[in-house]
Amino acid sequence: MTERDLEILGEVLRWGQLTTRQIARWFFDHPKTATNRVTVLVSLGYLKTIPIPWHAPAIVTATPKGARARSDLHLPARLHAPGRLLHDLTVVEIAAWLLDQDPTATWITERELLRNQLREVRDLDGRLRGGPGRRPDGVLIRKNGQWEAVEVELTAKRDRTEYDRKLVWYLGQLDYRRVHWFVPSATLRERLVRLAHQIRLEGVMHVAPLPPGLDYLPGIKWDRRPPHAVQLVVSNKERDLL
Repeated sequence: MTERDLEILGEVLRWGQLTTRQIARWFFDHPKTATNRVTVLVSLGYLKTIPIPWHAPAIVTATPKGARARSDLHLPARLHAPGRLLHDLTVVEIAAWLLDQDPTATWITERELLRNQLREVRDLDGRLRGGPGRRPDGVLIRKNGQWEAVEVELTAKRDRTEYDRKLVWYLGQLDYRRVHWFVPSATLRERLVRLAHQIRLEGVMHVAPLPPGLDYLPGIKWDRRPPHAVQLVVSNKERDLL
């Protein structure tokens, strides 16, 4: 195990899972070098691959052995959650993009936020006095100490009132000076902007499509707009043929 191996394990634990391309971007000069090193960590039992039903770069997560190697993070190996893969790996892409825009900023992942919440609700014997509360998909911390929440919404929730509740929750949060909400659906973006205006949160919340040009997994589109009605213009001669 090298220092870089431990750093890779730490990032995989922080995010829950990463693609080999994401690991290559942060730690290696070439994707093939990253794949070779990840293969070694898998063979040593620190990482394991996640089966995926589509053609994409390999995805790895930490094993319990890997979590023990980075026990300083106090993050357990993540249970496989297929339904969250697209969302969580999209969050990684957006976080990397935001950090590229501001290299002086840092990032707290949702897993780290959950860990911190659980610490606060445990008693001295380690028993939970309650469950975790709401939390964003991640937090961008600026150099001046300002916290900015980040939300990623790939698909609209069936219960539309959930957006009302979440926006009201942000209204009562003093930690977050800004909320970045990345939403590929133009229809949902319009709804969120209306809701933010209704509760006077528009000065804090910024709603946008996913940043274009990132290494999204198959099926993820940075911007989705409803199809516009197309008016068919037919000449008199063509109408007669119809």
